[in-house]
Amino acid sequence: MITIPFIDNTIFFGKKQDQIKYVYWVFFGIIFFLAIYFPIFGSNLRYEIGTILRFIFNSIGNILVFVGLIFILLGVLSFFNLNPGKALIFMILGGVLLSFGGIFLMPGSVGTTDPAPKGYH
Repeated sequence: MITIPFIDNTIFFGKKQDQIKYVYWVFFGIIFFLAIYFPIFGSNLRYEIGTILRFIFNSIGNILVFVGLIFILLGVLSFFNLNPGKALIFMILGGVLLSFGGIFLMPGSVGTTDPAPKGYH
């Protein structure tokens, strides 16, 4: 039997006034961010977000390259173990992972420890 929930059967957690109070806090938080924080630190915020995203994508790319190299190594070892079917699958999977890893990595970031330039300054 399928029951259709009606508005009368809806359960509300908390009072309605508490929910309205949270809406006011979120609204004033957005106004505070736009009026005070953003005009003063807005340009730095752009570079900070870019630095965080660069770190995340470089980490994903490094992991994909590492796993792709492991799969290619397993493919070569499987080929020498006289199992060419598995070797071909491992080599194709390793190539795909290396391709995706190359997409996520910044150009020239493989094997370097120097940070990339952060902007125009």
